[in-house]
Amino acid sequence: MLNIAITQIKKHLILTGMKKKLAAIVFIALTAFVLYATLVSKDYNKTVTIKAPLLKLHNQISFIDYIARWYIPFADADSADIKIQDRDKITSFGTRLKIIKLNGLSSIFKITEGNNSKEVLFTTGRNDTDTSHTVTLSYENNLWNEWFGNNNIISNAQKSLLSLKDYIEDTKRVYGYTIGVTLVTDTTFLFTQQIVANSNKKEALKKLYDALIEYAKEKNAGYNGTKILYLAATGKDSIHLYTSIGITSNIEKIPLYGDFALRRMPYQKNLIIADYEGTFGKLNELFTAMEQYRTDNSMTSMAIPFIKFSANSINFDDNEIIKVKGFFPIL
Repeated sequence: MLNIAITQIKKHLILTGMKKKLAAIVFIALTAFVLYATLVSKDYNKTVTIKAPLLKLHNQISFIDYIARWYIPFADADSADIKIQDRDKITSFGTRLKIIKLNGLSSIFKITEGNNSKEVLFTTGRNDTDTSHTVTLSYENNLWNEWFGNNNIISNAQKSLLSLKDYIEDTKRVYGYTIGVTLVTDTTFLFTQQIVANSNKKEALKKLYDALIEYAKEKNAGYNGTKILYLAATGKDSIHLYTSIGITSNIEKIPLYGDFALRRMPYQKNLIIADYEGTFGKLNELFTAMEQYRTDNSMTSMAIPFIKFSANSINFDDNEIIKVKGFFPIL
């Protein structure tokens, strides 16, 4: 019995010793891992694919006014709380971003929050398609912060990468209007134009449309109730009025030139389309936005932009609130 008891005691001591050694090994391993995870830094990359031309993406990471619109926390701040200095710095509520290097398709930002500073790199890259390209965020971080997001500067940089994608792909945020591309359906119009004084715009528009409708009636051209309009300033006190109405019949009797002329758009070709709700007097802002969208997306214009509206839906008062769609023929 004594021998058995001694043997069990020896086994217990051996097991206890092994457990202590195992615990020591685990403790050392955990300590080593924590030290590695908190003290050793490495490079990390995050990439998103964005539906936008490469040049547009490059501009977004290169110019401070653009950066302020998508980089967090500036994108979430009120514009009155954001200060832009020297064309390369943004400051808001103790956070500062400074562009410290532009190199090819890359930009390096230095972000400062209180006493903490860190550099992050944004790089644009080509994708397999012409319509989408990539933006890659590169930064140095330790494993602990990478896993648990304990570095606020890096965390905001990661959020900003996604914010850039959301911003660029939301045309209303970028251009002020919801803009897309559709196909031509109405193809034939009766057109006339006139330059008038700004003070005579309303009266002149009504007369132009009355004249178009009367001419269409004389030619039995099948006026379909659609009106088309484009406005362009020609000086300080005058404006160029481009007016059309949709027609469907006796098109061969309408001349291609003259006071009243036939205009066509190729069926099923492309149109930039935009939703507009605002005052009639600010339609030029819609046309400017569509032109910028065309330029940003490397599209070739086929004709002037215009709005389309039904017969008597607009009174042509500058302060009148209207809701229409804008169109811009492109190749």
